[in-house]
Parts: sequence; C-alpha cells; structure tokens
Amino acid sequence: FGKATVADCLVGSTCFVLGNDDYVLQDVHVAKDSVGLFAVLIARASTEGLNLDGSVAGRPGLYGYMMDPGNSNSGYVYEYLQGPNMGGLPQASGEWAKLWGIYRIPEKTGRIRLFLFPGCKKGKTPDNCVSRFRDTGVYLFSTEEEARRFVSEF
Repeated sequence: FGKATVADCLVGSTCFVLGNDDYVLQDVHVAKDSVGLFAVLIARASTEGLNLDGSVAGRPGLYGYMMDPGNSNSGYVYEYLQGPNMGGLPQASGEWAKLWGIYRIPEKTGRIRLFLFPGCKKGKTPDNCVSRFRDTGVYLFSTEEEARRFVSEF
C-alpha cells in the first residue's frame, strides 16, 4: 500500500522497500488443525536515512493479527500480535535487525495477517526515511522450544 515496492536488496535477494506512509500486509491461511501450534512471525529490516542529530530516522517493525478465516476486506481479530522484538532499531543506517514474535494459535483462527511498516517519524519525507524488509515469513512449530530455536538460528 502507498508506494511500497520490491527491489534488489543484496546479491541474489529482493526486499520490500517502504517509505513514510507505506505498508505491506499479507494474509496467511492456516488449517483448522493448526490451533495450538506456535506461529513465528519474522523478518530482517533496515532503515536508511538519518535525523539531523545523526540518529537513525526510522524504527521498522512488523505486527499481525490472528483472525477468523473470512475474506481480506473484513474479519474478526482474535489476537493482536505485537511485542518487544517486533520493532527493530538498527544501530546504523543500512544495518539489518531481526524482528520476530512467537504466538500460540488460538481456537477458530483461520489466518494470520502479517504487516510490515517503516516506522518513520511523522513529518519526514519518504526520501529521508526508507525501510527495507527481507526474509519475511510466518512459520509454524509444534512447541515453543522449537519456535525459539528457529528464531535463534535465523
């Protein structure tokens, strides 16, 4: 949404490129027998652009919803997926940060909606704050331990 694009990111890799008011969302459908499993939402993100004080201009992030199996224009949200590891603050412009969260899939969930947003400070132009996302995904695991091992090895 907005002016979000896909571009070359690293050698042999593409990424989503988001400016000020841009965002990306995707619904990932989950089977009925996925209830009780652990979902990992994960991505790598970087920000380009510096504030006048030399600090990084944006704090890219991801978040999500556990939703009913409805259509993409509506639906009931069972759980909002956000947490301390879902927003990244790269230490320097262009550095990649790992964003992630682990959530148990509640009853009646039919899809997980994943959002990517640039985290640009209000009033900045898209040229001054650009965030990139790569290796984005939703992965399911039987146990929280398996999910945590995946995140640590990502």
